[in-house]
Amino acid sequence: MKILFSDDEKSVRMAAELAIKKAGYSVILASNGEEAWKKISQEKPDIAILDIKMPGLSGMKVLELINSEFGNSISVIMVSAYNDMATTIKAMSLGAYDFLAKPLDIDVLINTIKKAANARESLKNSNNKAKPEIIIERSEKMHEIYKLIGRISHSDVTVLITGESGVGKEVIARAIHENSLRADKRFLAVNCTAIPVNLIESELFGHEKGAFTGAQGEKRGKFEMANGGTLFLDEIGDMGIEVQSKLLRVLQEREIVRVGGNVPIPVDIRILAATNRNLIQAIKNGEFREDLYHRLKVVQIQVPPLRERKIDIPILAKHFMKNYNLHYESSVSTFSDKALKKLVDYDWPGNIRELKNVIESAIASCRDNTLLPEHINIEVEDIVSNTSSSISDLELVIANECSKLLSKEQSNIFENIVSRVEKQIITKSLEYFSGNQVKTAAALGINRNTLRTKIEKYEIRG
Repeated sequence: MKILFSDDEKSVRMAAELAIKKAGYSVILASNGEEAWKKISQEKPDIAILDIKMPGLSGMKVLELINSEFGNSISVIMVSAYNDMATTIKAMSLGAYDFLAKPLDIDVLINTIKKAANARESLKNSNNKAKPEIIIERSEKMHEIYKLIGRISHSDVTVLITGESGVGKEVIARAIHENSLRADKRFLAVNCTAIPVNLIESELFGHEKGAFTGAQGEKRGKFEMANGGTLFLDEIGDMGIEVQSKLLRVLQEREIVRVGGNVPIPVDIRILAATNRNLIQAIKNGEFREDLYHRLKVVQIQVPPLRERKIDIPILAKHFMKNYNLHYESSVSTFSDKALKKLVDYDWPGNIRELKNVIESAIASCRDNTLLPEHINIEVEDIVSNTSSSISDLELVIANECSKLLSKEQSNIFENIVSRVEKQIITKSLEYFSGNQVKTAAALGINRNTLRTKIEKYEIRG
């Protein structure tokens, strides 16, 4: 089997040549893009390994030429120091078999070559021009997600995006859309918890005039509005069972019926969904349909929490610094070492959303060009300590509630106690953040719409 290896650094070429030959393969070397393309055209290697940044023709351009001339008959492995989301997705969506980050790990290189060699007969990537959205995390876990997005970008496969609140599930959904064949069509995001239960069916599927009290005219739902494009259903784990049944029917039949109507309306749409709930547990609890779960989870992307990819924290923090510098017209240009350490050492229960809010607050309060630890307002631990003073009060609440409920021979003790405790936690947290719902939601690790729902439920004022 012939392997072409192209890189403009001689030392990298020599090391790769030795390792590839030792693994039992024939090696063809190239020092730039033009030489690589010439040797590919002449030698027709089984696998081509291309550095993206090369003099003359870039590795990405050579990949495009390979796709145009040879289709999938040559497996391509891309190599680059620039392993951000945009670069990775573009390479994968153009048909690359894999994407390796520099500096190259020789063992990883050889293992990837072996996997590509084994998979060559079944590899069926398409040549799809991508429109990458910039996402700048560099952790290995996120890099694998970027590669998966690239692989599925050409299809209309339904994707379920899971992960804690604030990890960036909608950003992933937008990236899938922007790198798909529907990129020039509409991307419509719907938060299932933000729509009142009695209106969600109408919001999704539309309604006819007179369908219910207040329906003065016909209305197109989100499915019709997103026709031709992508519909992103966020917090789908909180959708009611009855609406789940109708959504399942839409996924199966690819048509909707408006509320109060009986005429099927075809919809050409890609569905992406996201949730921070454990849907397997929700299925066991009878709160989520198993058949809908399997329909949604054709491909699943599990977005890791920020505490599991701390290498991304400084990069994301600097990215948000740049954005908020423009917004606030400030001149903050860097973090002190201690400020960065404070960011990295924190566990970020509110994930990227919380980090973004903290950086915005820091930029707004900083009057110098360097962010210091005192500008980094991470004080969630103080919320816990402030709330802990109420523990004895909560114990009294529990005792009283149990006594009261038992005397009445009721069986909803747990629900009542949890509600009382939850109300106190939310009230205390809101007080701590002076009523700022964005910061409170981030600190508690819940969605802002979920927080609003609970504030209304418990009639919290302030």
